[in-house]
Amino acid sequence: MKISHYFEGEGTVTGGFAQSVHNQREILDRHGIEYTTDPTLDADLLHLNNMGP
Repeated sequence: MKISHYFEGEGTVTGGFAQSVHNQREILDRHGIEYTTDPTLDADLLHLNNMGP
């Protein structure tokens, strides 16, 4: 399974929201789950972390 794990505030947003994204990716790494940080359709699952409406 490949996941597109996208965070629209990558590199600009800090604090709790960014820490949450970091923690999510750490868990994916720990479990050996392949993911990309690009919003791509070449994935089985899209997990979108966005801050806006």
